[in-house]
Parts: sequence; C-alpha cells; structure tokens
Amino acid sequence: LESKLMYIPLHDNVLIKPQTEKKQPPGGIVLPDNARMGDDMRRGEVLAVGQGRYNDKGELTPVAVAVGSVVLFSSHLRYQPFKDDDGNELYIVPERELIATVE
Repeated sequence: LESKLMYIPLHDNVLIKPQTEKKQPPGGIVLPDNARMGDDMRRGEVLAVGQGRYNDKGELTPVAVAVGSVVLFSSHLRYQPFKDDDGNELYIVPERELIATVE
C-alpha cells in the first residue's frame, strides 16, 4: 500500500498549486492563464496553510487565507517550485508574498 506525502506548511507559509487553465477566446487562439493576467502574476489554489506567525508579544496571528481559496501571487518568486507525488507543480510561499484573493 503506497502512501502519498502530505505537505504541511509551517508558520505563515502557504502551499499553492498553480492553476494552468487555458481558455480559448472567440478568435480561436488558446491563451495560457499567465498570458491573460500578465507575466508578473499567477493564479493558484491554496492547498494548505501554516498556523500563522507569532508577533513580538507572543500572540499568534493566523494566516488570512483558507484552504480552497484562489490567490494571485508573483510569477517572479524567489521560491522554487517542487513536484508532488502526482507530478503537480507546487509552491510553498510566505503569506506576505500573496497579492490578492480571487472571488
């Protein structure tokens, strides 16, 4: 019986699976997601979050995004992607590197 690895971020880190959805506009040209949003931003789904970060007073500030949220993040992150057991590209990034949530 094979078990899959679980990635659980620490502190205020967030595990993101980039969305690689391609849409075909009426003109027939298929545009990847990053071409529609610009080269600087990517969209991804939050798969896991850390517990948060402790401030100087020792109080825990929880992460503001939840599992299942769709977020925008910079495509120029200094964090390297890695592959999960299924070959999906994943990122673990600090919450402060997220640009926005998508609703």
